[in-house]
Amino acid sequence: MAMAQRRRASGESNLLFNGPNLSVVGKTENDDVKSVKRTWKVLIVDDDDVVHQVTSMVLSDYSFEGEPVQILKSYSGFECRRIMQNSPDIAVVIMDVVMETDTAGLDAIKYIREELGNHSVRIIVRTGQPGQLPEKIIVAEYDINGYLEKADLTAAKLYDNLDSSLQAYKEINNL
Repeated sequence: MAMAQRRRASGESNLLFNGPNLSVVGKTENDDVKSVKRTWKVLIVDDDDVVHQVTSMVLSDYSFEGEPVQILKSYSGFECRRIMQNSPDIAVVIMDVVMETDTAGLDAIKYIREELGNHSVRIIVRTGQPGQLPEKIIVAEYDINGYLEKADLTAAKLYDNLDSSLQAYKEINNL
């Protein structure tokens, strides 16, 4: 559901519209929108603040098809569930597995797919402990779209995974 908010200043209004991955920001005259800009929402889920800082830095100049990404942050599987429930228009989730419990990330994935019924969000698992739950098992048992090991992760691998995930999200949602 879209939400609109108007602010008045000197007889002009600014319109802020947040719908599925679409933000419209600009001065309006007679409620005509002057500029439209899409943003792709990417949720980073990890209990390590350094991971959030580095990921935000690496993605600070990233765009997809000339459109920016909006980075959202979650520090636990529980918090991820709340964010996904309130923001079903998130395009990509980059999910750690081991957080408040050994399977917090996987439990959050199950919640997103089964409880929320959200099958359009692309989920990339990014783990620092690949031996604990090997890729083959996670891919076979969970509806994930990518698997990255933190030890081998480069900016190029992250960009490649985001590009393919955003392309798939775009196609699934006919955007």
